[in-house]
Amino acid sequence: MGEANTLENLLSDSTSSDLRLSASRVSSFIQNGPSILEKRKKISNEGIKMGKLIDLLLFEKERFNDEYVINDFKKPTASLGVLADRVLEKVPTEHLIEFITCTDKDEYFMTEDLVDILFDLAEGLWVRTTNPVARIKKINTKEFLSYVLNTALAEGKEVITVVEKDNADLTVNALRTHSHTKHLFDTDLENHYQFEVTFNYRGFDFLAYLDMVQVDHENKTIAIKDLKTGAKNESQFLSSVLAFNYYIQAKLYQIAATKVMELLQVEGYTVLPFEFVYISRYDKLPAIYTFTEKWEEAALNGFTTNRGIYFPGLDETVDLIKWHWDNKVFNCSKLTYESNGHKQLSDNFINVDDE
Repeated sequence: MGEANTLENLLSDSTSSDLRLSASRVSSFIQNGPSILEKRKKISNEGIKMGKLIDLLLFEKERFNDEYVINDFKKPTASLGVLADRVLEKVPTEHLIEFITCTDKDEYFMTEDLVDILFDLAEGLWVRTTNPVARIKKINTKEFLSYVLNTALAEGKEVITVVEKDNADLTVNALRTHSHTKHLFDTDLENHYQFEVTFNYRGFDFLAYLDMVQVDHENKTIAIKDLKTGAKNESQFLSSVLAFNYYIQAKLYQIAATKVMELLQVEGYTVLPFEFVYISRYDKLPAIYTFTEKWEEAALNGFTTNRGIYFPGLDETVDLIKWHWDNKVFNCSKLTYESNGHKQLSDNFINVDDE
């Protein structure tokens, strides 16, 4: 599918709910239910952390120092770790920077002001050690001071290790140099990275940050691509498309193309099929997956796999979100609510042989 005015027909009027959506929030609704509409769930894991880092290094490298700090200092354990948490919670960063110093020889020292504070914050710790000198000796270590100072300096930034930074750099280099994907970056096309767009669909305002928007003025086309990283090799990417409902994102981004063309003042250009650019952060072999017309229809209306597993489409999901939001039902599904909790046990995946 490609014509701009075809996509335009999918857009609703400008009447909007007071709930703003995104592709990730719609997918989260499918996976976690309506509770995420009332309170967003913050999900953090290695995959999300590395994906975010790779995105930034690939598309907005100049922002790295504003967003990240490299810190290989391990958090102290036991009582020393508890004290470190208390210090970072109670003592403002500007004071910690004054209280702890690091020399060119990587030696750490603390002021008397911090010593007094530590005595107060260490209440309940090292109860068998009553001698003040002995208590301070347990605390006045490089392990403790280096962790507290460097964590304080990282306030508001994502902390990563040298190994994580190196791995992300290698992944970015693979994307930029591998024959499968280097043409995406070594090009004369008009490129926009992390392109922010707000558009209306079925009564909701959607916010999207498009990883790549490529405009070909010679052929009058526009292409939207999204970078995905993961642990699995590229041949297993389809399983992630289903598991994380990436098809919802793909369809929404295609719909967003109409607004993108308006913002870039290229109305009337042909919208090329959406593409995922996938790379495993382990084997670092990139591949490009085109979102076909069949996928677009399935993503819009829902589909059932050959194994009988149903995946809801964008339209029914957005309509269901609207019902939950309008009725302020966030603790159970619509079906559970309307049936008063009395439902049939699903059996549509069972095949019974007739004799």
